[in-house]
Amino acid sequence: KASPVNNTVYVDGPLTFDDTAINTPKSQDLITTGGTSSEGDVYYAVIRSTTEPTTPSASTSAPWTKTTADIVADVPGDYYIYTYTHHTTNNYTDSDVKFEKKITVNPKDGYIKDTSDITPNTNLGYTGNPIQLITQGIDPTKATGVLYYSSGTSSTAPTSKDGFVTDIEDVTQTAVADYYIYYYAKASTNGYYNDSSIGVYGPISLGKSQITFVEGKVPTAKSGLTYSGSDQALIDVTNVQTTDNIGVVKYAFGDNGTTAPTSGWTEDVSTIIKTNA
Repeated sequence: KASPVNNTVYVDGPLTFDDTAINTPKSQDLITTGGTSSEGDVYYAVIRSTTEPTTPSASTSAPWTKTTADIVADVPGDYYIYTYTHHTTNNYTDSDVKFEKKITVNPKDGYIKDTSDITPNTNLGYTGNPIQLITQGIDPTKATGVLYYSSGTSSTAPTSKDGFVTDIEDVTQTAVADYYIYYYAKASTNGYYNDSSIGVYGPISLGKSQITFVEGKVPTAKSGLTYSGSDQALIDVTNVQTTDNIGVVKYAFGDNGTTAPTSGWTEDVSTIIKTNA
């Protein structure tokens, strides 16, 4: 009695693979066209591994399958695909397991759909303290990862992601200048996407502020003055104080009750005196 012949015909028909697989948040087919065998059923197995795995033993149960749609990538990584032909007649035994191909599935590039939700702070003026530049950031549903922000004076995106923060309240500047907001979406741990590129929004101007006086702490005119023949101070500056003690207070004589003089200003209040009526 003759023994069955080892099935050396692994795959008669075409067997093609997706060599350009890029991961998406769903399973992705790795075999584009399944193989056929005139001597049996073609079975497939796939193993995801960071190193070359041990060749699996032939079986008609998992991880082996006759359905190519089951050979998928669900996360980025290296996938090793194997086949063998399972005999369907008594003329042949099962073929040996054959390693077919290693496919590396890469994450997709991250992206941000749009930046229309960014809202600049409209109440910007120098105070000497850090000021928040934006009051609203990008809608998180429009990005492929966690949103990070930074700011600077260059209209060109930085090459480093150092110093970026997730909280827009921490995106602040102090000095008077035009600023740009830098942003990107950091890849989440599911591995579907890489970090997005760094984008630029702006400019946002942080301008100079007008110096003001603390309420009730302004120069006041002295009252009840009468001619004495000697110089007399015309104003009282005992409690003068600007907001945050910014700037230097200057004084000048004038002869118009509504328009300030354009010259003659001095920090020395002792010169603001008068002898004659």
